[in-house]
Amino acid sequence: MSEDSNIYQILFRYLRLFFYSYILRSKPMHYEKCLLQSNLVVSSLQFRLTHINDSRKNKYFLEYQNSFQPIVLGKFTANNGKTEIFLKMRLGYNVGIALSSFILLFTIFFIKSLVLIFLTKIVTIKSFVFGGVIVFSYFLSLLLFRYECNIVKKDLIQLFKAKRISQ
Repeated sequence: MSEDSNIYQILFRYLRLFFYSYILRSKPMHYEKCLLQSNLVVSSLQFRLTHINDSRKNKYFLEYQNSFQPIVLGKFTANNGKTEIFLKMRLGYNVGIALSSFILLFTIFFIKSLVLIFLTKIVTIKSFVFGGVIVFSYFLSLLLFRYECNIVKKDLIQLFKAKRISQ
């Protein structure tokens, strides 16, 4: 019995670490900031971005693109011979609207089932399922968004030959 409890403790510790590192490391929102520093000059960085966009322009429309891939906004500033790149990443508007609509729909069902519980004094599993779907869908979308943000950060660090200064 003690081996089972040790396994559960280890599993719970890793799940808690995973949950904290991917979801709650900052505000649980579909928005992230990052500051990079590169030794390249601003014009070289802008040329690299233009070259990447021109060569992949047709590829994006033909291949599958992940819905949770962040929209990246960047600002270049030259500082003491180095270039700082301030990145803001957010979820696309269409995905945010679809996710909000889905969560709103299940929230309405959840509130309706809670009202029925208070009126009839009968607890059904349905109300807890709706609440679970709301929480699960939000955190799953947040996990997928953060995963895609990490991929984008790694790609941009490699592209700009930069290092990360802050989250």
